[in-house]
Amino acid sequence: MFRSGTLRSAGITVLLILFIYPIVFLKLDGYSLRLWDESMFALNTYEMLLSGNWMVPVYEQAPDLWNSKPPLFLWAQMCTVNLFGYTELALRLPSAIATTVILIAMFWYAERRKGLRFACIAFLLLLTSYGFVTYHSARTGDADALLGLFLFCGNILFIDIIYTGRITANRIYLFFLMIGLAFWTKSIQAFLFIPGYLLTLYYYKNIGRALIKNRHFWMGLTGLMLMIVLFLALREQAQPGYLELFFGNDAGRFISKVDEHKEPFIYYFETLLLSRYSFWMILYLIGLAMIISNGIHSGKTDRFLFPVSLLSITYFLIISCSVTKVPWYDVPLYPLMALVAAGAINQALSLVEHTKSLAVVLILIFIFPYIILYGRSNSNAYSSYEEVNEAKERYLFRMMREKKDPSDLKVFQPGYDRSVKFYKIRFAERGQSITISKHATFAAGDQVLFSAFDDTAAVRIKQAFKYSLQDSTQFIQLITLDEKK
Repeated sequence: MFRSGTLRSAGITVLLILFIYPIVFLKLDGYSLRLWDESMFALNTYEMLLSGNWMVPVYEQAPDLWNSKPPLFLWAQMCTVNLFGYTELALRLPSAIATTVILIAMFWYAERRKGLRFACIAFLLLLTSYGFVTYHSARTGDADALLGLFLFCGNILFIDIIYTGRITANRIYLFFLMIGLAFWTKSIQAFLFIPGYLLTLYYYKNIGRALIKNRHFWMGLTGLMLMIVLFLALREQAQPGYLELFFGNDAGRFISKVDEHKEPFIYYFETLLLSRYSFWMILYLIGLAMIISNGIHSGKTDRFLFPVSLLSITYFLIISCSVTKVPWYDVPLYPLMALVAAGAINQALSLVEHTKSLAVVLILIFIFPYIILYGRSNSNAYSSYEEVNEAKERYLFRMMREKKDPSDLKVFQPGYDRSVKFYKIRFAERGQSITISKHATFAAGDQVLFSAFDDTAAVRIKQAFKYSLQDSTQFIQLITLDEKK
């Protein structure tokens, strides 16, 4: 027989998944493979499965110099592709599953330390955080959600040591394992919480001293170093020159600009406040102020929320100081910010005594953010720039969905072409073919797909050939070249 506690836990977990599914999983394959990182991982996964090379990301049968990241996320994609086929859904499932695990794990840990009301608030805050549950995190085939999972698990293990004051071998080894797995997912970014760990241990000096004297700490640290060295040695052996690429592209992005992603110090504060965290950012700042104020007035800090605050502040400052900045570097922040912001709401709701009244208040607070996030996640919207820049991928995606025959279609793609190559592979699996043309050299009888970005080449081709328009939207044109003029 199941114990009542087990049934309660199972029932609540199922309820959490029912809340998660519409935002994270629904229509997960309802839009085309995205340009840049998602298509990079997709092509690496495909070629690694073909080659049997599980250590070095491969592109066009050679080591991929574009992707210098460790292979753990690619391994996750290889597993889901083996199970479900080479599709957008299979490539995105590792991210969606990782996000789900973070949400559920945060709920149960928060419930254990702060009670059910606090856990519900933190869960709903995180689930309605736009930057956490949409592009380049939960709903695309990128490594950031899996990185966030390992870092969050490492963070709660560390926080639990601070909260309980119990330094156990299991906690120490699991903590270092999580940091090691985070490194095997996205290399240097796994270490950005280390200043926060050191600052927290400096504040809680007794625990810091006890850790330093604990042999399991040094054994765990040695194990982490071995995980790092093992990866670097294996990758350098399989791909000579990788270490130079690693230190230049991964470690180097904190002190130099990579791919034109240089932004001012205030960049993350602005993006969090204006779009990626929105109103919850204000609650996070209020929560920080309350945690610090309560500590000053009582002379005693909250051993759960104060370490969470330190970790979130230090991580935020580090990515803000980095020369290279992209929006999704903030993904590991959201669970911590949700816990801090939950502290502010929880304290305000402590005045609500009745359970029914509390439920009504929570519904009033979160119903509209949930509906908004549901709409935004399921719309899979593109920015105006992305609508043009990814128009051909979206057109090919619709052709796949509508089971249209591309009839030896030629796609003019002079620039980055990995997302188009994904659809070339997908069509080939159906016994159909498309050709990617990087140069505007076509002949009579060719059927050519252009986008609005290709205006100059399209005009030149139309001047040289008589043509018939087969299909047209605001962003693409499909033409058949009849004969030369």
